[in-house]
Amino acid sequence: MKHRIFFFCLICFSVLSTTRALAISNSVDTLSPDLSIVTDDRALKMLSSETVFMENWINDMTFPYENIKAADLPELTSIPVSPSGDKFSPTWYGKLTSGYKWRWGRQHHGVDLALKTGDTVFAAWEGVVRYAQWNKSGYGNCVIIRHRNGLETLYAHMSKIQVSPNQYVNSGEVIGLGGNTGRSFGAHLHFEIRYKDFSIDPETVIDYNTLEVKVDTIRFVRPNIKSSRYGGDINVVPASSVTDSILVSHDKIDTLHSIQTESSAAAKKETATEATGRPTAPAAKKKNSPAKKPARTYVIKKGDTYTSVAKKTGVSIATLKKLNPRQKETKLMPGKPIRIQ
Repeated sequence: MKHRIFFFCLICFSVLSTTRALAISNSVDTLSPDLSIVTDDRALKMLSSETVFMENWINDMTFPYENIKAADLPELTSIPVSPSGDKFSPTWYGKLTSGYKWRWGRQHHGVDLALKTGDTVFAAWEGVVRYAQWNKSGYGNCVIIRHRNGLETLYAHMSKIQVSPNQYVNSGEVIGLGGNTGRSFGAHLHFEIRYKDFSIDPETVIDYNTLEVKVDTIRFVRPNIKSSRYGGDINVVPASSVTDSILVSHDKIDTLHSIQTESSAAAKKETATEATGRPTAPAAKKKNSPAKKPARTYVIKKGDTYTSVAKKTGVSIATLKKLNPRQKETKLMPGKPIRIQ
């Protein structure tokens, strides 16, 4: 009898566990918007017909792309900053006080803009509010807006939120009031730009001196993405150092430059062949320059100084200093070689 009761309890426990697991799974996998709580016609249209708003749409999760890793993204991603001519509005007109950088032992994934508690905060681009609530992880009162290009902008530490989840907002529309909530030291607006939870330095997109967008398109390569939950970031170089505002890694730029150089040389050779009817003669090979003589060194002995080394080797003190710029004159370490030629 006891055995039967035990097995009956075990079966009930298994059923309950399975039901609970399915419920949790369903809640995580339900990544499309709940249209029953959408009251705005423009938001309803965007959330029901535009793919970018229909994937991983969770209103109570700060970062919903927990299963997306860098390896899941294309080799090259291209994102128009203002699709269909979407207007950009400064989120706040205050001074930038802290940039996107390594700070206090971790990556600061956005920029901080100075303001006073109660100052109005504006939406950067048109979009739909995905998240608008208190964030216990340090953002305080936080709003996240998803835009037509797939980017999300995050606004944190506000004293008051003035929008609701699944609400359509226009560029420049007030979404809240500045404050000092969450993990914050003084009133300011923390602003982030993210793509599938990977953060992008806002200063590569926005010029905070002119308060204008400075690139038309963001492009980045997969190898240049740091992949980690919540903290992954897209490492990009300033647009001014890349032709056509392509934000890619330096390695990728070198590769592209090499390909362009080879293609240019091949094109010139082909043009010369077509003009003369015969291939051009190969260019004369350059003579190899004589190999450089190996550097001569002197092994420092106990008690040696620059003066004694100069006397022993016949090399002037000035030459020794020039050949060993990193060697401090007062710290000649016995057993360590220094250059004398």
